[in-house]
Amino acid sequence: MGEHRPAAVPERSALRVSRPAPLIALALLCLLPACTYRTLAPIQTYDGPPRPVDQVAIVQPQWDEVHVVFQKVDGASLRPHGEVGLIREVHVAPGPHTVEVAFVAQRLLGTEVSGKIKSVSFTAAAAGRYEIRAERTSGFAILGTIFEWTPWVVELPSERIVGGDPPPRLRDAAAAK
Repeated sequence: MGEHRPAAVPERSALRVSRPAPLIALALLCLLPACTYRTLAPIQTYDGPPRPVDQVAIVQPQWDEVHVVFQKVDGASLRPHGEVGLIREVHVAPGPHTVEVAFVAQRLLGTEVSGKIKSVSFTAAAAGRYEIRAERTSGFAILGTIFEWTPWVVELPSERIVGGDPPPRLRDAAAAK
């Protein structure tokens, strides 16, 4: 039989690793937590089985440079078991509702996070779609928490304000229409 010979070991120059490879690996490792933050499925806040979308109202948070973060709907926590993730859609039964939200804003010089949870109330219609919006109204974002903000609710796609207390410039513009 033939003699078994070990595979040839490549020359040192063939094993050369480019210098950016460790930096790329480190960057990917740092991005991993951001990639694993998941979006939670739409949350149903009414009793019984899921209903068709024409029988419920859909509420979503503003999510651009300002992030509205859902906390509770009608006093019930949206994270009763400590779920982690982004809530992008809540289904509610038609009728009056109170939603508790937090405020986070991505700014050029950092992130503004309010330690205050605020409530906003509105009446939802079947097949309605709503967005809860927020804006900083006064104060400074020193250390991220020393400011006031206000939430309000708009009906989509009409942009009609249906709840909350929007900043005066938006209230005045809505009244002028």
